[in-house]
Amino acid sequence: MRVVFTSADVSILHTPCAPRYRKLPPGLRKKVARGGQRPQGWQKKFEPFPVDLDRRLPPLAPGYRRGVFDGHAVIYDTKSHVMIDVAALF
Repeated sequence: MRVVFTSADVSILHTPCAPRYRKLPPGLRKKVARGGQRPQGWQKKFEPFPVDLDRRLPPLAPGYRRGVFDGHAVIYDTKSHVMIDVAALF
């Protein structure tokens, strides 16, 4: 099973999620690009994908979740809290 967003996945996510897009702050962008852990307080800004949208995407490997964080689609490891993949929704 995959644990990344493909270009097809991003095109599926683009329309329903794009209005939530905001640029990440530069420091957080660097941290995410290096596979850093989710920032403290991120739960307040994280939204799981709606069930109907999530079903349109390929299933994830066990232990991973995806949703929208500050206008970016993210896949993260539920145990280590490391962001595995990030896709801009613009």
